[in-house]
Amino acid sequence: GFRCFRCDRIGGIRGGGVVLLVREDITAVLWQDRLEGPSREAIWVELRSGSGVTTLLGVSYRPPNGERELEEQICKAIADISSKHKVVIVGDFNFRHRLGNTFCKRA
Repeated sequence: GFRCFRCDRIGGIRGGGVVLLVREDITAVLWQDRLEGPSREAIWVELRSGSGVTTLLGVSYRPPNGERELEEQICKAIADISSKHKVVIVGDFNFRHRLGNTFCKRA
């Protein structure tokens, strides 16, 4: 089976939110359930291997009409977290930038 981690959209708005399913044989601990602010939809789960290696897995959603400020906050949160931890990030960011001209810069 699987463990289910979810972050529903707040404010009673239909749709949105994120979910992450992790196999039961993988040690997974909810690390941070959303980025700061009501419009952020993200889950951070700490995955621990049998050899003691820890990786943070982030699942995030940014609506297509998200403000530039939200992009900056998402990128800042990712930069802060990835500077301290081994990280894998997946999701639908709806960034309208080409890969060669990304908004997020590596610190």
